[in-house]
Amino acid sequence: MSEQMDRIPVPEKLDDVIRDSIGQLKRERRRKRMRAAAGIASAAAICMAGYAAGRYGADSDMKKTAEADREENRLERDWFLAQNEEVQDAAYVGNVCLQESQGITVTTSNVYHNQYTLYMTVVIRGGEDFPEAAGQTGTAWKGTVRLKAEGKAEIGEKQIVLLPELVDGGFLDKRTFTGTVRLRLPLETSEIPETFPLEWKASEIELESEDGEKTAYSGDWEFNSEVHRSGGRTECGYGGVNESGEGIGQIVRTEEDITAEKLLPGNEGTEDYEIVMCDASGALMNRAGDYYRTENRDISTVYIFLCTSEDFSEMTEYYQSEKYREGARGRTFAQLVEQRALYSSMMHYESEYLSVYQQA
Repeated sequence: MSEQMDRIPVPEKLDDVIRDSIGQLKRERRRKRMRAAAGIASAAAICMAGYAAGRYGADSDMKKTAEADREENRLERDWFLAQNEEVQDAAYVGNVCLQESQGITVTTSNVYHNQYTLYMTVVIRGGEDFPEAAGQTGTAWKGTVRLKAEGKAEIGEKQIVLLPELVDGGFLDKRTFTGTVRLRLPLETSEIPETFPLEWKASEIELESEDGEKTAYSGDWEFNSEVHRSGGRTECGYGGVNESGEGIGQIVRTEEDITAEKLLPGNEGTEDYEIVMCDASGALMNRAGDYYRTENRDISTVYIFLCTSEDFSEMTEYYQSEKYREGARGRTFAQLVEQRALYSSMMHYESEYLSVYQQA
């Protein structure tokens, strides 16, 4: 693997045509994400209007409040559609479920699985601006949401518990965060049916801005959804182990991400180890929990490592330091990790992107 690592291309200059092509692909991906988010937010706005009418319909003053809420939601829906003119098909978002608690409305939709992971789109809408969004501008504000939540799924005669780590996404505006929840299915693929029910409960939402500011919101959000199998492409592979039994197990790639299984003697202390993935240029890929995102990445070769969490933290800190930039002499992050990895593997996939270095 070392010889192949040494041949990782690190181009010094991009041709204008290549740059334009990559830019066009990126813009198309962003448009698709915004269309989906806009459709979900629009559907959520419609549901919120009906919810308000049912909640406040008993009193004339409350009716006026409900009418004002409906008007505000209509304007918000129209704003989303104006920002995304091609969003016309509300069926894209699937079955929308909405719950309000303590002034925070959570909407879930697009709940599906690929036999390995359950995916769910979540929109978190505040009654007021979120402080984490303060000072952010544009249509792609960044942020992270961590959930204190639990999902229970009935699969055949088994009941499994699913615990999410975080919601990968960003702010649509100062009151709206949208993202994707990923829940690993801890069963053999032969046991996963095409469709199964999911009960999902969240009791705390912690928002974190790009600069590290955090705010926690407590409430009671409960959802019951039907989970359907996705028809999207999924590829599976396998790593291996070293003489000590440490290594990389099943590797699953979807259209959006790649995840890999940690193999450790006795399967204990997995929180002390990290799976690290780098793209074909040797750059560290962006991650969401245990999932590495493939968007805008050359995945013709993916370098996958198992290392200790301590080593990974130290290497990341060094990689981002002035010391690295002054003395690395062209070494990529993959080459740094390989020196301290307990086990390493490679996977090859079809890729629409060129091998261009992107610091994660």
